[in-house]
Amino acid sequence: MKMVKKFKKFAVVAVMSLCAFGFATSQAIAGPPDHAGGPSRGQVKANETEDVKWVPPGLQKKEKSSKGIPPGLQKKGGLPPGLQGRDNLPPGIQKRFGDVLEREDEEKEVISHVVVKGDEFIVIPNEDEVIVKYEAFLLDEEGTKVEITPEWSLEEEKEGVYLDEEGTLEITNSAEEGTFKLVATYSREEDRETKEYKGTLEVELYHQEISYIEIDGKKFVGIDEDEEGRVNLEYVARVMDQNDKAIEGEVVSWEVKSEDIEDLFALSTAKESRVVVIFSQEEGEFTVTAKVGEEEITLQVVVYNPVATDLEVSGAKEIVLPSEDEKTTEEYEARLLDQYGEKIETEDITWFLTDKDGKEIETSYLEIEEGKLTVTDEVSLDYVFIWAAFNDEIYTTFKVDFSQEQEEEEEE
Repeated sequence: MKMVKKFKKFAVVAVMSLCAFGFATSQAIAGPPDHAGGPSRGQVKANETEDVKWVPPGLQKKEKSSKGIPPGLQKKGGLPPGLQGRDNLPPGIQKRFGDVLEREDEEKEVISHVVVKGDEFIVIPNEDEVIVKYEAFLLDEEGTKVEITPEWSLEEEKEGVYLDEEGTLEITNSAEEGTFKLVATYSREEDRETKEYKGTLEVELYHQEISYIEIDGKKFVGIDEDEEGRVNLEYVARVMDQNDKAIEGEVVSWEVKSEDIEDLFALSTAKESRVVVIFSQEEGEFTVTAKVGEEEITLQVVVYNPVATDLEVSGAKEIVLPSEDEKTTEEYEARLLDQYGEKIETEDITWFLTDKDGKEIETSYLEIEEGKLTVTDEVSLDYVFIWAAFNDEIYTTFKVDFSQEQEEEEEE
Protein backbone atom coordinates (compact mmCIF):
# COMPACT_ATOMS: atom_id res chain seq x y z
CA MET A 1 0.00 0.00 0.00
CA LYS A 2 1.51 3.32 -1.07
CA MET A 3 0.47 5.45 1.84
CA VAL A 4 2.28 3.23 4.36
CA LYS A 5 5.63 4.72 3.35
CA LYS A 6 4.52 8.01 4.87
CA PHE A 7 4.17 6.50 8.31
CA LYS A 8 7.89 6.20 9.15
CA LYS A 9 8.10 9.28 11.35
CA PHE A 10 4.91 8.80 13.21
CA ALA A 11 4.42 7.49 16.70
CA VAL A 12 1.80 5.36 18.28
CA VAL A 13 -1.96 5.22 18.69
CA ALA A 14 -4.43 3.92 21.17
CA VAL A 15 -6.63 0.91 20.73
CA MET A 16 -10.13 0.75 22.10
CA SER A 17 -13.02 -1.57 21.49
CA LEU A 18 -16.52 -0.69 22.65
CA CYS A 19 -19.85 -2.65 22.69
CA ALA A 20 -21.02 -5.69 20.79
CA PHE A 21 -21.40 -3.99 17.47
CA GLY A 22 -19.70 -0.94 18.78
CA PHE A 23 -16.93 1.51 18.51
CA ALA A 24 -13.19 1.67 18.70
CA THR A 25 -11.62 5.03 19.41
CA SER A 26 -8.23 6.59 19.81
CA GLN A 27 -6.93 10.05 20.46
CA ALA A 28 -3.49 10.74 19.11
CA ILE A 29 -1.74 12.79 16.46
CA ALA A 30 0.51 10.01 15.40
CA GLY A 31 0.94 7.13 13.00
CA PRO A 32 2.12 3.56 12.75
CA PRO A 33 5.84 2.83 13.22
CA ASP A 34 8.52 2.37 10.58
CA HIS A 35 8.42 -1.34 10.04
CA ALA A 36 4.96 -1.94 8.65
CA GLY A 37 2.46 0.78 9.35
CA GLY A 38 1.08 -1.06 12.35
CA PRO A 39 1.60 -1.42 16.09
CA SER A 40 4.76 -2.93 17.52
CA ARG A 41 5.56 -4.24 20.99
CA GLY A 42 4.97 -1.69 23.69
CA GLN A 43 3.59 0.85 21.20
CA VAL A 44 -0.15 0.24 21.51
CA LYS A 45 -1.95 1.19 24.65
CA ALA A 46 -5.05 -0.96 24.97
CA ASN A 47 -7.94 0.09 27.13
CA GLU A 48 -8.74 -2.23 29.98
CA THR A 49 -11.94 -3.79 28.66
CA GLU A 50 -12.96 -7.39 28.23
CA ASP A 51 -13.45 -6.86 24.49
CA VAL A 52 -9.72 -6.38 23.83
CA LYS A 53 -8.35 -9.91 23.79
CA TRP A 54 -4.90 -9.09 22.37
CA VAL A 55 -2.57 -6.83 24.32
CA PRO A 56 1.14 -6.44 23.47
CA PRO A 57 3.69 -8.12 25.77
CA GLY A 58 4.46 -5.96 28.77
CA LEU A 59 0.97 -4.46 28.92
CA GLN A 60 -0.84 -7.66 29.77
CA LYS A 61 -2.31 -7.87 33.25
CA LYS A 62 -2.32 -11.16 35.07
CA GLU A 63 -5.70 -12.31 36.29
CA LYS A 64 -6.07 -12.86 39.99
CA SER A 65 -5.88 -16.49 40.96
CA SER A 66 -9.01 -18.19 42.24
CA LYS A 67 -6.90 -20.92 43.87
CA GLY A 68 -8.55 -22.50 46.87
CA ILE A 69 -12.13 -21.60 45.87
CA PRO A 70 -14.26 -24.62 44.94
CA PRO A 71 -15.94 -24.64 41.51
CA GLY A 72 -19.19 -22.67 41.55
CA LEU A 73 -18.11 -20.42 44.42
CA GLN A 74 -15.77 -18.14 42.47
CA LYS A 75 -18.69 -16.00 41.29
CA LYS A 76 -20.55 -16.14 44.60
CA GLY A 77 -18.44 -13.51 46.35
CA GLY A 78 -15.56 -15.70 47.46
CA LEU A 79 -15.03 -17.52 50.74
CA PRO A 80 -15.70 -16.36 54.31
CA PRO A 81 -12.91 -14.65 56.31
CA GLY A 82 -10.13 -17.02 57.29
CA LEU A 83 -10.74 -19.48 54.45
CA GLN A 84 -9.41 -17.44 51.53
CA GLY A 85 -6.37 -18.97 49.86
CA ARG A 86 -6.82 -22.47 51.31
CA ASP A 87 -6.38 -25.24 48.81
CA ASN A 88 -9.07 -27.47 50.35
CA LEU A 89 -12.13 -26.77 52.44
CA PRO A 90 -13.10 -29.07 55.31
CA PRO A 91 -15.82 -31.51 54.14
CA GLY A 92 -18.46 -30.11 56.50
CA ILE A 93 -17.94 -26.51 55.40
CA GLN A 94 -17.81 -27.50 51.74
CA LYS A 95 -21.14 -29.33 52.11
CA ARG A 96 -22.66 -26.31 53.86
CA PHE A 97 -21.68 -24.05 50.93
CA GLY A 98 -23.04 -26.62 48.50
CA ASP A 99 -26.38 -26.64 50.32
CA VAL A 100 -26.57 -22.84 50.17
CA LEU A 101 -25.93 -22.80 46.42
CA GLU A 102 -28.52 -25.52 45.90
CA ARG A 103 -31.13 -23.52 47.80
CA GLU A 104 -30.30 -20.41 45.74
CA ASP A 105 -30.89 -22.37 42.52
CA GLU A 106 -34.24 -23.61 43.86
CA GLU A 107 -35.28 -20.05 44.73
CA LYS A 108 -34.51 -18.93 41.17
CA GLU A 109 -36.79 -21.58 39.66
CA VAL A 110 -39.15 -19.99 37.13
CA ILE A 111 -42.85 -20.86 37.28
CA SER A 112 -45.09 -20.44 34.24
CA HIS A 113 -47.11 -17.24 34.49
CA VAL A 114 -49.09 -14.78 32.37
CA VAL A 115 -47.56 -11.38 31.60
CA VAL A 116 -49.80 -8.41 30.72
CA LYS A 117 -48.23 -5.62 28.65
CA GLY A 118 -49.59 -2.15 27.93
CA ASP A 119 -49.82 1.44 29.16
CA GLU A 120 -49.73 1.72 32.97
CA PHE A 121 -50.62 5.43 33.10
CA ILE A 122 -53.65 6.82 31.24
CA VAL A 123 -54.71 10.45 31.11
CA ILE A 124 -58.43 10.96 31.74
CA PRO A 125 -59.83 12.73 28.63
CA ASN A 126 -61.58 16.09 28.89
CA GLU A 127 -64.04 14.94 26.25
CA ASP A 128 -64.69 11.91 24.01
CA GLU A 129 -62.77 8.79 25.12
CA VAL A 130 -59.34 7.19 25.16
CA ILE A 131 -58.77 3.75 23.59
CA VAL A 132 -55.80 1.62 24.76
CA LYS A 133 -54.92 -1.89 23.54
CA TYR A 134 -53.35 -4.50 25.85
CA GLU A 135 -51.75 -7.86 25.16
CA ALA A 136 -50.83 -10.91 27.22
CA PHE A 137 -48.55 -13.90 26.80
CA LEU A 138 -47.50 -16.94 28.81
CA LEU A 139 -43.92 -17.12 30.03
CA ASP A 140 -43.09 -20.79 30.61
CA GLU A 141 -40.56 -22.44 32.97
CA GLU A 142 -37.77 -22.02 30.43
CA GLY A 143 -38.47 -18.32 29.95
CA THR A 144 -40.00 -18.86 26.51
CA LYS A 145 -42.74 -16.50 25.38
CA VAL A 146 -45.88 -18.42 24.36
CA GLU A 147 -48.65 -16.67 22.41
CA ILE A 148 -52.09 -17.11 24.03
CA THR A 149 -55.67 -15.91 23.70
CA PRO A 150 -56.69 -15.06 27.28
CA GLU A 151 -59.97 -14.07 28.85
CA TRP A 152 -59.92 -10.41 29.85
CA SER A 153 -61.62 -8.86 32.88
CA LEU A 154 -61.39 -6.07 35.45
CA GLU A 155 -60.59 -7.11 39.01
CA GLU A 156 -63.22 -4.58 40.11
CA GLU A 157 -65.67 -2.52 38.08
CA LYS A 158 -64.80 1.18 37.78
CA GLU A 159 -66.89 4.10 36.53
CA GLY A 160 -65.94 5.20 33.00
CA VAL A 161 -63.69 2.15 32.42
CA TYR A 162 -64.68 -0.55 29.92
CA LEU A 163 -62.71 -3.62 28.77
CA ASP A 164 -63.71 -5.88 25.87
CA GLU A 165 -62.87 -9.55 25.23
CA GLU A 166 -59.87 -8.65 23.03
CA GLY A 167 -58.06 -6.60 25.68
CA THR A 168 -59.11 -3.18 24.38
CA LEU A 169 -59.66 -0.64 27.15
CA GLU A 170 -61.94 2.41 26.82
CA ILE A 171 -61.70 5.36 29.22
CA THR A 172 -64.39 8.07 29.15
CA ASN A 173 -64.38 11.54 30.68
CA SER A 174 -66.60 10.28 33.51
CA ALA A 175 -63.72 8.23 34.95
CA GLU A 176 -62.14 9.35 38.21
CA GLU A 177 -58.51 9.39 39.27
CA GLY A 178 -57.22 6.22 40.87
CA THR A 179 -55.96 2.74 40.05
CA PHE A 180 -57.54 -0.50 38.87
CA LYS A 181 -56.28 -3.90 37.72
CA LEU A 182 -56.59 -5.66 34.40
CA VAL A 183 -56.74 -9.46 34.61
CA ALA A 184 -55.76 -11.89 31.84
CA THR A 185 -56.73 -15.54 32.47
CA TYR A 186 -55.49 -18.48 30.41
CA SER A 187 -56.39 -22.16 30.79
CA ARG A 188 -54.90 -25.29 29.20
CA GLU A 189 -54.84 -29.04 29.67
CA GLU A 190 -51.79 -30.39 31.51
CA ASP A 191 -51.43 -34.00 32.69
CA ARG A 192 -55.14 -34.71 32.10
CA GLU A 193 -56.29 -31.73 34.15
CA THR A 194 -57.09 -28.11 33.41
CA LYS A 195 -54.53 -25.66 34.73
CA GLU A 196 -55.30 -21.96 35.00
CA TYR A 197 -52.81 -19.10 34.77
CA LYS A 198 -53.51 -15.47 35.62
CA GLY A 199 -51.67 -12.23 35.06
CA THR A 200 -52.56 -8.73 36.26
CA LEU A 201 -51.49 -5.18 35.47
CA GLU A 202 -52.22 -2.15 37.63
CA VAL A 203 -53.28 0.92 35.66
CA GLU A 204 -53.48 4.47 36.99
CA LEU A 205 -55.94 7.09 35.74
CA TYR A 206 -54.95 10.70 36.35
CA HIS A 207 -55.24 14.34 35.25
CA GLN A 208 -52.07 15.87 33.87
CA GLU A 209 -50.04 18.46 35.74
CA ILE A 210 -46.96 20.23 34.37
CA SER A 211 -43.87 18.68 35.94
CA TYR A 212 -40.97 19.80 33.75
CA ILE A 213 -39.96 20.94 30.25
CA GLU A 214 -37.49 19.43 27.79
CA ILE A 215 -35.78 21.16 24.84
CA ASP A 216 -34.68 19.22 21.77
CA GLY A 217 -31.95 20.83 19.67
CA LYS A 218 -28.20 21.09 19.13
CA LYS A 219 -26.02 22.13 22.06
CA PHE A 220 -22.79 22.24 20.04
CA VAL A 221 -22.87 23.89 16.62
CA GLY A 222 -19.86 23.66 14.32
CA ILE A 223 -19.51 26.43 11.74
CA ASP A 224 -17.14 27.53 8.98
CA GLU A 225 -16.30 31.23 9.22
CA ASP A 226 -15.12 31.18 5.60
CA GLU A 227 -18.62 30.29 4.41
CA GLU A 228 -21.22 32.90 3.61
CA GLY A 229 -24.84 32.81 4.68
CA ARG A 230 -26.59 32.25 7.97
CA VAL A 231 -27.07 29.31 10.29
CA ASN A 232 -30.66 28.20 11.01
CA LEU A 233 -31.32 26.05 14.06
CA GLU A 234 -34.66 24.72 15.31
CA TYR A 235 -35.43 24.02 18.96
CA VAL A 236 -38.55 22.18 20.15
CA ALA A 237 -40.00 22.19 23.66
CA ARG A 238 -41.87 19.25 25.20
CA VAL A 239 -43.99 19.94 28.24
CA MET A 240 -44.04 16.82 30.44
CA ASP A 241 -46.40 15.68 33.21
CA GLN A 242 -45.86 13.84 36.49
CA ASN A 243 -45.72 10.46 34.70
CA ASP A 244 -43.31 11.56 31.95
CA LYS A 245 -46.03 11.93 29.32
CA ALA A 246 -46.14 14.90 26.96
CA ILE A 247 -48.87 17.51 27.56
CA GLU A 248 -50.38 18.71 24.31
CA GLY A 249 -51.57 22.23 23.55
CA GLU A 250 -49.48 24.17 26.05
CA VAL A 251 -48.32 27.62 24.93
CA VAL A 252 -44.55 28.02 25.24
CA SER A 253 -42.79 31.36 25.73
CA TRP A 254 -39.30 31.56 24.19
CA GLU A 255 -36.32 33.74 25.00
CA VAL A 256 -32.99 33.68 23.12
CA LYS A 257 -29.97 35.63 24.39
CA SER A 258 -26.31 36.05 23.48
CA GLU A 259 -23.59 38.32 24.84
CA ASP A 260 -21.03 37.75 22.07
CA ILE A 261 -23.04 36.89 18.91
CA GLU A 262 -24.41 40.21 17.72
CA ASP A 263 -26.19 39.11 14.55
CA LEU A 264 -28.66 36.71 16.20
CA PHE A 265 -32.45 36.63 16.30
CA ALA A 266 -35.27 34.11 16.84
CA LEU A 267 -38.61 33.32 15.22
CA SER A 268 -41.48 31.57 17.02
CA THR A 269 -45.28 31.39 17.06
CA ALA A 270 -47.62 31.16 20.02
CA LYS A 271 -49.35 28.03 18.65
CA GLU A 272 -46.18 25.98 18.16
CA SER A 273 -43.78 24.77 20.84
CA ARG A 274 -40.76 25.51 18.65
CA VAL A 275 -38.37 28.35 17.86
CA VAL A 276 -35.92 28.97 14.99
CA VAL A 277 -32.64 30.68 15.91
CA ILE A 278 -30.83 32.46 13.05
CA PHE A 279 -27.28 33.85 13.17
CA SER A 280 -24.20 34.43 11.01
CA GLN A 281 -21.12 32.19 10.86
CA GLU A 282 -19.62 33.55 14.07
CA GLU A 283 -18.17 31.84 17.15
CA GLY A 284 -19.76 32.44 20.52
CA GLU A 285 -22.48 31.22 22.87
CA PHE A 286 -26.19 31.81 23.30
CA THR A 287 -29.01 30.52 25.52
CA VAL A 288 -32.46 29.26 24.59
CA THR A 289 -35.12 29.42 27.33
CA ALA A 290 -38.57 27.80 27.16
CA LYS A 291 -41.18 28.75 29.76
CA VAL A 292 -44.70 27.50 30.54
CA GLY A 293 -46.38 28.95 33.62
CA GLU A 294 -43.88 28.73 36.47
CA GLU A 295 -41.81 25.99 34.83
CA GLU A 296 -38.87 26.85 32.60
CA ILE A 297 -35.66 25.38 31.19
CA THR A 298 -32.57 26.99 29.65
CA LEU A 299 -30.26 25.36 27.11
CA GLN A 300 -26.68 26.63 26.72
CA VAL A 301 -25.46 26.48 23.09
CA VAL A 302 -21.84 26.74 21.94
CA VAL A 303 -21.00 27.90 18.40
CA TYR A 304 -17.42 27.02 17.37
CA ASN A 305 -14.99 26.17 14.60
CA PRO A 306 -14.61 22.37 14.67
CA VAL A 307 -11.17 20.79 14.97
CA ALA A 308 -10.71 17.09 14.17
CA THR A 309 -9.55 15.27 17.33
CA ASP A 310 -10.74 11.68 17.20
CA LEU A 311 -11.86 8.75 15.04
CA GLU A 312 -14.40 6.03 15.75
CA VAL A 313 -14.87 2.85 13.74
CA SER A 314 -18.02 0.75 13.95
CA GLY A 315 -18.98 -2.55 12.33
CA ALA A 316 -19.02 -6.31 12.88
CA LYS A 317 -16.55 -7.48 15.52
CA GLU A 318 -16.64 -11.11 14.39
CA ILE A 319 -16.83 -12.62 10.90
CA VAL A 320 -17.55 -16.23 10.01
CA LEU A 321 -15.08 -17.33 7.34
CA PRO A 322 -16.80 -18.22 4.05
CA SER A 323 -17.00 -21.67 2.51
CA GLU A 324 -14.60 -22.87 -0.17
CA ASP A 325 -14.38 -20.66 -3.27
CA GLU A 326 -16.66 -18.07 -1.66
CA LYS A 327 -16.14 -14.66 -0.10
CA THR A 328 -17.92 -12.36 2.31
CA THR A 329 -17.92 -8.59 2.75
CA GLU A 330 -18.62 -6.33 5.72
CA GLU A 331 -19.11 -2.57 5.75
CA TYR A 332 -17.27 -0.48 8.35
CA GLU A 333 -17.91 3.17 9.15
CA ALA A 334 -15.34 5.70 10.33
CA ARG A 335 -16.66 8.78 12.13
CA LEU A 336 -14.38 11.79 12.46
CA LEU A 337 -15.14 13.71 15.66
CA ASP A 338 -14.35 17.25 16.75
CA GLN A 339 -13.39 18.67 20.15
CA TYR A 340 -17.01 18.41 21.36
CA GLY A 341 -17.57 14.87 20.10
CA GLU A 342 -19.65 16.04 17.14
CA LYS A 343 -19.29 14.34 13.77
CA ILE A 344 -17.31 16.08 11.03
CA GLU A 345 -18.30 15.18 7.49
CA THR A 346 -15.26 14.04 5.49
CA GLU A 347 -14.23 11.69 2.73
CA ASP A 348 -10.50 11.84 3.57
CA ILE A 349 -10.37 8.52 5.43
CA THR A 350 -7.68 5.97 4.53
CA TRP A 351 -8.10 2.27 5.38
CA PHE A 352 -5.60 -0.58 5.77
CA LEU A 353 -5.10 -3.87 7.66
CA THR A 354 -2.39 -5.29 9.94
CA ASP A 355 -1.87 -8.63 11.63
CA LYS A 356 -1.11 -9.24 15.33
CA ASP A 357 2.55 -8.35 14.80
CA GLY A 358 1.75 -5.00 13.21
CA LYS A 359 2.63 -6.14 9.70
CA GLU A 360 0.50 -4.63 6.98
CA ILE A 361 -1.64 -7.11 5.05
CA GLU A 362 -1.68 -6.67 1.29
CA THR A 363 -3.36 -9.67 -0.28
CA SER A 364 -6.24 -10.34 -2.63
CA TYR A 365 -7.96 -12.73 -0.23
CA LEU A 366 -8.14 -10.22 2.66
CA GLU A 367 -8.44 -6.53 1.85
CA ILE A 368 -10.28 -3.35 2.77
CA GLU A 369 -11.26 -0.49 0.50
CA GLU A 370 -13.30 2.56 1.52
CA GLY A 371 -14.47 0.72 4.62
CA LYS A 372 -15.55 -2.45 2.83
CA LEU A 373 -13.72 -5.51 4.15
CA THR A 374 -13.52 -8.51 1.80
CA VAL A 375 -12.72 -11.92 3.27
CA THR A 376 -12.21 -15.16 1.30
CA ASP A 377 -11.87 -18.80 2.32
CA GLU A 378 -8.07 -18.53 2.08
CA VAL A 379 -7.80 -16.50 5.31
CA SER A 380 -5.94 -18.41 8.02
CA LEU A 381 -5.67 -15.67 10.67
CA ASP A 382 -7.55 -15.73 13.97
CA TYR A 383 -8.09 -11.98 13.84
CA VAL A 384 -7.07 -8.82 12.02
CA PHE A 385 -6.74 -5.13 12.91
CA ILE A 386 -8.58 -2.60 10.75
CA TRP A 387 -6.89 0.82 10.66
CA ALA A 388 -8.60 4.09 9.74
CA ALA A 389 -6.57 7.26 9.25
CA PHE A 390 -7.44 10.92 8.69
CA ASN A 391 -4.86 13.08 6.86
CA ASP A 392 -1.98 10.95 8.20
CA GLU A 393 -2.58 12.60 11.60
CA ILE A 394 -5.33 10.78 13.50
CA TYR A 395 -5.53 6.99 13.60
CA THR A 396 -7.71 4.34 15.21
CA THR A 397 -7.86 0.54 15.10
CA PHE A 398 -10.69 -1.96 15.28
CA LYS A 399 -10.11 -5.65 15.99
CA VAL A 400 -12.10 -8.22 13.98
CA ASP A 401 -12.11 -11.89 14.98
CA PHE A 402 -12.52 -14.71 12.45
CA SER A 403 -14.41 -17.88 13.26
CA GLN A 404 -15.02 -21.12 11.38
CA GLU A 405 -18.54 -21.92 10.26
CA GLN A 406 -19.97 -24.62 12.51
CA GLU A 407 -20.76 -27.73 10.55
CA GLU A 408 -24.14 -29.26 11.14
CA GLU A 409 -23.94 -32.54 12.99
CA GLU A 410 -24.94 -35.47 10.86
CA GLU A 411 -27.96 -37.35 12.06
CA GLU A 412 -27.14 -40.86 13.07
